[in-house]
Amino acid sequence: MDIGSLYDSRMKIIAAPCLAILMVACSSLESVSRLDNFSQDLLPQTKTLRVISSNGDIVISGLTAHNTIHVDVDYFAQADSLEEAQKLISPLKVTSSYADGGIAILEVTGSYDNCGANLSLQVPEGFNLDIRAGNGDVSVVPRVKTLTVRTVNGDVILNSHSKVRAKTTNGNIHLAGNSTDFDLRSENGDINLTQSAAFSGSGSMTTTNGSLRVSNSETIDAKIIGATSDGNYMIYGPPLFEDQGTGLIRLNTTDGDINIIHYAMPAEVE
Repeated sequence: MDIGSLYDSRMKIIAAPCLAILMVACSSLESVSRLDNFSQDLLPQTKTLRVISSNGDIVISGLTAHNTIHVDVDYFAQADSLEEAQKLISPLKVTSSYADGGIAILEVTGSYDNCGANLSLQVPEGFNLDIRAGNGDVSVVPRVKTLTVRTVNGDVILNSHSKVRAKTTNGNIHLAGNSTDFDLRSENGDINLTQSAAFSGSGSMTTTNGSLRVSNSETIDAKIIGATSDGNYMIYGPPLFEDQGTGLIRLNTTDGDINIIHYAMPAEVE
């Protein structure tokens, strides 16, 4: 055996135990959590609730009466030891403040890569929602007035009949309900729109490295401007055109398909 071969074999023998040690270390992280909840009355002039969290899921789970919000918080942290995890979780808290224009702000402060908080909120009916999140999913169950969502590394799941603006990086978007004014954008994710009422509004769906799907159990009465590269463009149901229709839907994707399914409910047969 020459010197080069001997050197290579020794390197392989030495490298294997190191890899095993790293795998053991990664699997032995200690986790801690802490639960909290609170209710807060917002100022009468509040029009918009802004929720900010850099690590964790955000769920808008229901509606409250008057100007009250209710928040359930699940703080979490991971570290090599329980002592280190406790140090990470201790400074985590949810702070509240106000900004000009009638904006109430709830923010998770003190979070890092290995710690954060999952939030579940009940909010007043008729408010505007502005959600800014990271490393977690955003889910909005009740129908609110207007909805703006920006997140990184997370999916967005929405139910709304109002104005919707949603943008995510490395995540999917699913909008259900009958919004007639929406702008949905994703990088590295699919976008799905599900509706159950005749559509004649205005909307746009844009993604890179993902597919676009529109499903409506009624008829879409809108101009359809769709473009895809490296994908298929298919319409199931009545024909849709770029120059015919009351409303407008713009669809654009790179490396993905566009699928539109819509139809008019059949007339009752006597």
